Amino acid sequence: YKFLGNWIDSKGTVERQLDEVERRTIGMTRELTRLTNDSELGRCATDAKLIIYEKTVVPSLTFNLEMWTKLRQGGWERLEKIQANALKSIFCLPNSTPYWGILGETGIWPLKSVVIYHRLMYMHNIMNSKDSRLAKRIVMWQQEIEGENWTKETERIGKEYNIDMDKVTEKK
Repeated sequence: YKFLGNWIDSKGTVERQLDEVERRTIGMTRELTRLTNDSELGRCATDAKLIIYEKTVVPSLTFNLEMWTKLRQGGWERLEKIQANALKSIFCLPNSTPYWGILGETGIWPLKSVVIYHRLMYMHNIMNSKDSRLAKRIVMWQQEIEGENWTKETERIGKEYNIDMDKVTEKK
């Protein structure tokens, strides 16, 4: 089933969505590599690749992920592998190049960190909106009910990273 741009199967897994993300990323990576040819751009090629990657590929990889209630560890690992393969392709690096080394040298964030940042910022924006906003009413309702939901998962993430959730939801 496709809901708001994301594929979710009858078991609630997102494997088809991850397949779609991978397919889309391969195409974007090929086009980015074609546009940022080292011989044509010279010393500017690396900077151009990084800028275009961060402005086009990363948003495509992370589209709407902050809204998923919970992505399993295997899903995160697959997303990071998709990003690793894209970066190795763009910079013509051997497959043996360590992913974390590429991130360290380029300043690119791991995708999980990008999604967590977006999720916490979204929670902050919701909680600082008008009380009449539907999203805020849903978040406040989710805080009161039992069981797993988006709000409880966001609060759990905040605790995992020692983030004071009262400050995230605090009005300025």
